[in-house]
Amino acid sequence: MKKKILISIIPFLFYLILGTVFWGNHNYILFSQLLFQLVFTGYIFNRFVYLTKLKTIFITNTLIVIIFIITSIIVLDLSRAILYILFIPVFSYIGIQLFTNRKYILIPLSLLFSYFLSFTIFNDVMALSNQKEYFINKKIPEIVLKNNKNEIFNLPNNKIIILDFWFTKCPPCLASFPHLEKVHEKYAHNKNIEIYAVNSPLPNEKFQELVNFSSDLKYEFPFLFTNSIKNTKEAFEFSSFPHIIIIKNNTIRFSGYPNYNTLFNNLEDEIEKLINE
Repeated sequence: MKKKILISIIPFLFYLILGTVFWGNHNYILFSQLLFQLVFTGYIFNRFVYLTKLKTIFITNTLIVIIFIITSIIVLDLSRAILYILFIPVFSYIGIQLFTNRKYILIPLSLLFSYFLSFTIFNDVMALSNQKEYFINKKIPEIVLKNNKNEIFNLPNNKIIILDFWFTKCPPCLASFPHLEKVHEKYAHNKNIEIYAVNSPLPNEKFQELVNFSSDLKYEFPFLFTNSIKNTKEAFEFSSFPHIIIIKNNTIRFSGYPNYNTLFNNLEDEIEKLINE
């Protein structure tokens, strides 16, 4: 019984370690976790011969899947967890097949499949689940924005404005900045497009600390600051970070997860649509 409990805990502990190593970047976490489930479940089934395939998958999957489900219910957001919930059992089954039948062709196929799920499908799921269609074509809500000198900043009229909302304890936000920098470089000479990374302060974060933190990141795109993360979520009606808002003529034209290299809601595609209108 103790062995079964320990076996069930190990996948979740590994997930926590991955979260620390990859600083919350779910592309890398999902990729590594799926491959771990494949190897770990296959090993357990091969090591403990008295376990059936179904029992092995149950023991190695149940705890971590239940935790993902409960967490999703608590935060009212299934988008980050759905691929873990669906495919951890799948890769566990593949692991058993690999270890028992020695089907080595499953190794490269599993690597490719895991990569596709983690670096393409995951981003598309995030984009589709976090797009706020009901918010499109509405006027910009009232929200106070400040520049790095703590001065009120008014968004310019008659321009396409990209606002990338983020906060300091959000690893996916910081991981997306190199992509935002490339978009900023691409449109740097277009006077009708302005791109800003908008920080939403957590409780007890001081303004100057946020300015220093942003400056130390060494990006060319400018930073703006809101009063609080709570006000940001309420004003723009989203709960997941990072989040992109695209504005044209004081009207919101896009609200959703920032996608850069995938099929749905690619940021550059959204910008080009507005340019060509």
